[in-house]
Amino acid sequence: MTQISIWKTKDIPCASENFLLYLERMGKSATGAVTSSGSGIVGKPFLRLFWGPEKLHEAPADAETMVEEDWSGYWRENFCRPFRAGRFEVLPKWLDEAPDEGLLPIRIDPGMAFGGGDHPTTRLMLRLLCGLEERGLLPDEVLDVGSGTGILSIAAALLGAKRCEALDIDPFCMASAERNAALNGVAGKVTPLLLSLDLHGGLYRLVMANIVASQLEKLATELKGRLAEGGILLLSGFTEDKKTIVREHFSPLRLAAESGEEGWAALALER
Repeated sequence: MTQISIWKTKDIPCASENFLLYLERMGKSATGAVTSSGSGIVGKPFLRLFWGPEKLHEAPADAETMVEEDWSGYWRENFCRPFRAGRFEVLPKWLDEAPDEGLLPIRIDPGMAFGGGDHPTTRLMLRLLCGLEERGLLPDEVLDVGSGTGILSIAAALLGAKRCEALDIDPFCMASAERNAALNGVAGKVTPLLLSLDLHGGLYRLVMANIVASQLEKLATELKGRLAEGGILLLSGFTEDKKTIVREHFSPLRLAAESGEEGWAALALER
């Protein structure tokens, strides 16, 4: 059975130009925060604060409670075999099976998060990541946007990255990424963060984002803004017919590599 997490959340209505001000004033005790715009929510802007299991006592009295659902039964029925991608073999946590010789195992307990290795986009991203490592292009610091289970951050850490920030706007994804990082022995290298991208700064030589095309388009400016000079951006979450549109949104980044599987696509772009 997956360990169930409990969270508190509260929305703070405020103008977008005041997000950081309110975060500084009200979010010091919070586990994480996302903005309405950074979450793709239209309408009046707001800042959404979250308090995780260890900080529930610090949440305001009027905060709403969020309880993670136990999806272990579903996953045991539907995620019951390993998947290969590049140098990796992705296995369900509960499968008592050794990986094929020469492959790096990643054991995953998805919980309520995306990224069990059963979807082509996850495998495409893992292969692109392995390609970077083979060419000596894997940097020490990596940003993983929309990290889900944390599988891409875990993979980067297993390949040699020293610090992988796994960013997601869903508290249950953060909980899943924390569990899976510990499960794979890379908790010291993978840092799950509950933040929308507009609240997270810094420049990285590798940024990864496996999220749906509509969200990639909305986050294009922010994603490009986190990419250091000479850096590489790995993208997936879209079908082959959306590839051209996605590339247009990420202009003027140059195409370094591309891949496809079962009608899904992935791109490696460089600055």
